[in-house]
Amino acid sequence: MQLINPGNIVTGGLQIYRSRFKSYFIISLIAHIWLIIPLLGWAKFFANSALISRLTFKEITENPEPWQSTQKQVNRKLIGFLLSAFIVTVVVYISFNFLFVFAVIAGIMLSQFLYSSVYPYVPKSDLAQILALLTYVLLIVFLIIAFITMVITIYSRFFITEVILAIEENVNMWGALKKSDKLIRSYGFRPQLIITIASLVCFPILLLYQIILGLLNFGITYFKLNDSDLFLILAIGLLVLVNILVLPFWQTIKAMMYFDIQNRREGLSLLIRR
Repeated sequence: MQLINPGNIVTGGLQIYRSRFKSYFIISLIAHIWLIIPLLGWAKFFANSALISRLTFKEITENPEPWQSTQKQVNRKLIGFLLSAFIVTVVVYISFNFLFVFAVIAGIMLSQFLYSSVYPYVPKSDLAQILALLTYVLLIVFLIIAFITMVITIYSRFFITEVILAIEENVNMWGALKKSDKLIRSYGFRPQLIITIASLVCFPILLLYQIILGLLNFGITYFKLNDSDLFLILAIGLLVLVNILVLPFWQTIKAMMYFDIQNRREGLSLLIRR
């Protein structure tokens, strides 16, 4: 079976989100309100996030479910959603810090090597100096890209964990984590591409958020309000609104990825049986 193009997965996620904007926005809003309450509220947040993915998957497979009945089924695995999210967060956090330290050390060693062993042999002409500087910059950029790619790769291994937990009835937390890793491995480099494209789609929203923050800060300063608490409240409120808007987009993409992988696996199984 032919896989869906990564760009089409992101586009498909956007189209489904747009067609179900009202219901998905309400679910996302409820999920973020639950975050106020520790533990139980956090579990409800992840469960409601997964609810969006399950509704999307059922929509794609032309087997839509009522919101209320679906939510009851998802809520049966509250602890699983909370613990799996905690495990993924810890794994990604540790991996990020380890890779960051490794990248910094590699960058320092590379700089020292180039300065002591390569730079003395570079001709003193302006052109040669500029080319040497550009080469150094390109190497640093390559190191940064490699670091980001490795972080995304690790994160992508568990990208559809809550989707599996929400959709598959007889799968527990550990089973969802293992199956996410297994399915993503079979997906090649497509998860990294999908996450990168989706991040680029979200970039204008984050840029708009920064612009609005700048305008608010300018307004507070211009009118001499000198109220840092007001600015902090507005900044947090806007950030929450952005997250409420963006969450369903990511959850629909996860559902699209899961559908694509399962569709391919079922197609291959059918071919093998034949």
